[in-house]
Amino acid sequence: FRCRAPTRVTRPVNRNGPWVAATATTDDVDLATAKLRSRPLTQALDASRPDSLPPGPAVFAFLDGTGAGAAVTYVGVSKRAAADVADLADQCARKNISASHVCFQRLPPTARKPKLKAALGAWLEQSGPGLPPGNVAGILVGTATGGRGAKQSEEKRSDDASCSTTSSASSSSTSSDAASSKASALRAATSCVTQNVIDDLCEDGFVVLDDVLPNELLQKARESCERLKRDGAMTTVGQVGRDDSIFVLNALSLPDPITGKYGGLAGVAETLLCFPEALRTVSSSGGGSISEKETQKEKASGTRARLRKVSPPARLMVAHYPGDKSGGAKYVPHLDNDPNDDGHDEGTPGLRACDRAVTCILYLNPEWEEKHGGCLRVTLENGKGQLDVAPTWGRVVLFDSRRMTHEVLPSHNTRFAVTAWLNELAE
Repeated sequence: FRCRAPTRVTRPVNRNGPWVAATATTDDVDLATAKLRSRPLTQALDASRPDSLPPGPAVFAFLDGTGAGAAVTYVGVSKRAAADVADLADQCARKNISASHVCFQRLPPTARKPKLKAALGAWLEQSGPGLPPGNVAGILVGTATGGRGAKQSEEKRSDDASCSTTSSASSSSTSSDAASSKASALRAATSCVTQNVIDDLCEDGFVVLDDVLPNELLQKARESCERLKRDGAMTTVGQVGRDDSIFVLNALSLPDPITGKYGGLAGVAETLLCFPEALRTVSSSGGGSISEKETQKEKASGTRARLRKVSPPARLMVAHYPGDKSGGAKYVPHLDNDPNDDGHDEGTPGLRACDRAVTCILYLNPEWEEKHGGCLRVTLENGKGQLDVAPTWGRVVLFDSRRMTHEVLPSHNTRFAVTAWLNELAE
């Protein structure tokens, strides 16, 4: 595996133990120090430059000018800094707030709400008396936020915005709620499917994404999973070598997110169902570079061809691995689309194993620890060994259903996951 430039895609750093994100973190830098290395906004947004804004988490400040004496006009924090800074700069321009220069400090790729809030609060405190004019104006977009942390009366709005791409829907109309929910789901999926994601998925056969969904949505889904378990609504498949119990969601009639008994699963299911559109769009855009080496790889080119035709499934699966099974609950090595399996091409089109193109898994396991087990073990191609992917909170794994042999290692703690098998559209 090659480590590319940092993106929202997190790459493996340890093949001998549970997979963790490569942090590439730096020590905390105060605002005054960061101002000394500020740069024109146009340069900071130029992704081809080594000193450009990161695509991942960062705290940043807009400046009127450069150097230590430059006035701070806005302070924000974002999980997708490069994209959000560009949008915020446009808002500043419309409000006649100067944003000629920017300074920033990268945050760990795995940074969550507490880390983001702490960084934002620290820089706002250091920005001088009172809030910067951009923050006073209420400029806010996507996952970026500018507020005074715990000291502000609007802390909750800023807190939610800093970690969520979900917009609040109007309560006056059910159709408006549905449209807003779908738009939020599509935005979450498209925001993390970059050309790098497509390239990695084609070349390596799988990719791991973190921080795709807001914590509130994940928490609701986990609560519904717990309720499914308590209600006895999950069934054991009874398949040799497989210890999980499952619940099937109908993609065409998801539980109502407000009144449905298991409505907490609706939001995460909608997001997984939006991944096909995101994958098709980016893989078909022509903006990615297919290396000469890749064109010689039948597997990689096959994956890319399938990505251009993927469609949402009619069903999703919620899986539960109990933590109290002697020796741990597991699932033996297998392919999700294996032509050698009995019944591979039997059943209703769209629900058959032979229709599966990409497996998309979302993990709902807060405070995962190594002792909990339950890692997804992926067998790497070309005899490169195996890689263990920890089933951590909010992590999404995408892999080619035809290429990647995988298994669930013994789980010693309750483990939940939601899986969507994205289909390949017929010619």
